Order: sequence, then structure tokens, then C-alpha cells
Amino acid sequence: MHSQPPRSRTAFTLVELLVVIGIIALLISIILPALSKARESANTVKCASNLRCVGQGLTMYIATWKQTLPVAYIYEGMSFGPPQTPTVADKGYAHWSGLIYGKGVVGADSFTCPSIDKGGLPPTNPTASNLDPGQVNETAGVVDIQAPRMAYTLNEAVCGRNKLVLGFQGAVRTYQWVRAPQVRQAARTILATEFIDDWRIVSDAPRSGGGTAVCKSHRPVHGFVATSGAGPSVLNMEKVPIASTYRRVTYAGGLAVYNRARRPCPRCRTPISVKKQGTPPRTTYWCPRCQPSK
Repeated sequence: MHSQPPRSRTAFTLVELLVVIGIIALLISIILPALSKARESANTVKCASNLRCVGQGLTMYIATWKQTLPVAYIYEGMSFGPPQTPTVADKGYAHWSGLIYGKGVVGADSFTCPSIDKGGLPPTNPTASNLDPGQVNETAGVVDIQAPRMAYTLNEAVCGRNKLVLGFQGAVRTYQWVRAPQVRQAARTILATEFIDDWRIVSDAPRSGGGTAVCKSHRPVHGFVATSGAGPSVLNMEKVPIASTYRRVTYAGGLAVYNRARRPCPRCRTPISVKKQGTPPRTTYWCPRCQPSK
């Protein structure tokens, strides 16, 4: 009587296959967040390094110009008169980044952030190959004196806009070139901060006329809002009447759109929009009427 040899298995059973798949899925769920955190940590280090380079470039500029900080931008070919001319940027913008990037002091990559799509926002008038989807130049045939991609912008309180003469573009108060020693508590003052990664959020009507919003990545940002005499909707500080008062915006005092999804905009009462964007995703809030996406 002959006994048959035991059969050897050549495949997994369904149960074993499901167990293996479950283990792999569990490992992926554990590893991916760790990889994402590691990548973002690396991006944070790179971003901080880039900001350091930008700070060094600005320090060199300040030392060259008798301790004077630059304004964030002027119009190319601008004269300060009075009167201040031209009143439109028909030759493009001369941006603060061009003062240090254009002279080779700081490389173009230093103005970018790896966490932002394409590294940052394009200029108002970029080259044709550098346009973002839906973007158009403010002035045809013009390229701004600005780094190709900007992930950072300056503090408007110390590096103002180009409204330097009363009456220019309706200015009732003016900015000035600020000297570094004038900045009180300089160690606690933010000089540059990160931009959002959607040019539409910083868009506005073109100075040259027309209804198509253009990217305004040349502008600085400030943390103030009018509180009396001009209404809370006035954010352009040069147009806030002298008799008006304004306050510094803080988290405790409340922000206009941040964390106010679907609540009414303080300016126009339109519900605030919200979406996730970027890698890793970040939450962006904006008013679709005051900050149109088209």
C-alpha cells in the first residue's frame, strides 16, 4: 500500500492574502505621515535659509544706502517731483527684490519657498513663460524688475508703497524711506513674511485700466485696519484720512477673513470662501467679491 506524498502549496489562501494586504496598508498609514512630516521639516529649513539670504541681501542694501530701508516698489522711471510721476506703471515695476537679485547679491531661488507651488507668485508683468494659469500682464510687452518667483513680501510699516508725495493717486498721507535706527524693537519686528500661493488672492484692478484683475505680488502687507473716520473697509493706508484712527490687527482682536468660512465679509457681506491648497495642504480664506478668483 503506497501513501501519497503531501501536497505542497504554491499560492496564498484568500485569508492570508487579505492579512498581507492589511499589514501593508497599516505600514503605509504609519510611514506616509512620517515621510510627509520629514519633507515639511526639510522645507521649513530651506524656507528659513532662503529668508536668511534675503535678510542678508537687505542688510547689504541698508549698509550701502546709509541705513535706509527700501520701499517695496516704485514704477520704473519714477520721479518724485513734486509732482510724482508717472501715475501708472506703463514701464513696469521696480521691486525691492530687484535691488538685490538684479545685482547678483541674492540668487533667484532665495525668494522661493519649496512648500508653495512653483516656489512663489509671479510678478505683475512676468515673461510669457512665467505666467500662471489665468494670469495676464498688466502692461503688454513689459517685464518687471523683480525676482521671477516671490514667496515672500515685506512689512509695509517699514518698507512702504510708492505713495511718497501728497496727492499722488489720491494719497492723503504718505509713506517714507525708513532708516533702520528708526525701527523700535527691531528684534521683535517682522521684516518679511510668506505669501499665499494663489496670485488671485493678491490680485487687484490694473493701474493701466481694464476690468481683468492682475497679480499684485509687488505689494507689501500690513497688519492695520481703519477703526473710525474712514470705516473698517479702508485698507490702503495712504487713503485713510489724517483724522481717522486705525488699529493693529491681532488674533485676539479678530481678523477679516481668517477662520471665518461662510460668514459674511466685514466689507461687503459676501460669505467667506475657504479651500485647502498646497503641499502639505494649508487652509486659505478669502472673500470672492473683494478678492475675486477670476
